[in-house]
Amino acid sequence: MMETTAPRTAVVIGGGIAGCSTAYMLAKRNIHVTLIERHSALAMEASGNPVAVLYPRLTGRDTVLEKLNVQGYLFTLQLLQELGLARCNYSACGVIQLAIEPQQHIKNTFVAGKYGDQFFRNQNSAELSKLAGVTLKHPGLYFQKAGGINLAHLCAVLTKQPTIEVLTNTQALNIKRVADSWQVDAESKTIVQTDIVVIANAYDATQFQQSAHISLTATRGQLTNLQATEASKNLKTILCGEGYISPAANDLHCLGATFSHHDDDMSIRATDHADNLELLKKMSPDLYENLQNNTVSGRVAWRSQTTDYLPAAGQLLDIDTLQNNRYFYNDSPDKLPFADGLYANVGHGAKGFLSAPLCAETIAAHATNENTRIPIALRNALQPNRFVLRKMGLKLLAQHLITA
Repeated sequence: MMETTAPRTAVVIGGGIAGCSTAYMLAKRNIHVTLIERHSALAMEASGNPVAVLYPRLTGRDTVLEKLNVQGYLFTLQLLQELGLARCNYSACGVIQLAIEPQQHIKNTFVAGKYGDQFFRNQNSAELSKLAGVTLKHPGLYFQKAGGINLAHLCAVLTKQPTIEVLTNTQALNIKRVADSWQVDAESKTIVQTDIVVIANAYDATQFQQSAHISLTATRGQLTNLQATEASKNLKTILCGEGYISPAANDLHCLGATFSHHDDDMSIRATDHADNLELLKKMSPDLYENLQNNTVSGRVAWRSQTTDYLPAAGQLLDIDTLQNNRYFYNDSPDKLPFADGLYANVGHGAKGFLSAPLCAETIAAHATNENTRIPIALRNALQPNRFVLRKMGLKLLAQHLITA
């Protein structure tokens, strides 16, 4: 359902890449945004990792995830150009996706047959070694415009707008509808009469009644910082296999990252450093020999993703009204009780840099009644109500919730 009146104010809950990109897209449309972040600074959780890698992991298959990877990649590149590559400190160093297993090489050949050289070049190990600056033993895909960024810096750039107010050390506790506007209650401040609320606080979205139905998980990840050697400083591109390693910055390589489900341990574990080094050994035995004893620090964060591995982005339904009435699989989406001005942008997992800005643009365009070039099929697949509708036996309706 489209919004009927032009919004003037918005509250965005969450100061990671999802919240900051949403705030930026709304501010571009002359909406005054108050961004609420519970920590003392932006991007303190998963978005706080030192290097976020931007490249589309492609399969060549006609799937929603493939469409998201392509569209998200292109949109984020466009956003970086809009903001200014130098201003964002985006390192367009290129990304090499190594085909370590023979099956991956077969997949890469298939992908290359579909995309040609539109996004990448399919190259042998000798060609990739020249590009990377280090010896590689596997073929792979080289994404020329891909690269890495410090998301905390990008979040600061996104929110440095005259119509964005950032409130740190502010925990949003409750969201409620009051007359024709929204009220957000926080520990230190109550924000009243805002036209739009966007819930963009990753797994913590489950704390709000309005978004508790989004099926989210939190997966622990630990990365490893390695002291660079003279030999390892030759690495010029980001290498990706099951993990990734970045070129040296400030004499440190970033290597990661582990995936641990149902794990709330905040401590840095030596066993996880060892696991990351094993990923490096598969990508480049030479780099492994140079760096295996050079661990200096690590970082733990939790990636929030949905149970179907697609982000949840779009307008939310009024859950109380939905569950207290009866609906049928062939009902028109117009019959459903959409919550005016209430949105979510969560569940990006490890690919927030790729998918969050595109989702933010979708939300901002919808809120201001703008047409968008993002396909309806993709917007339907990402809409955040799909989980509760499926649970109610309305799977078909969930697939066609957005009609324009």
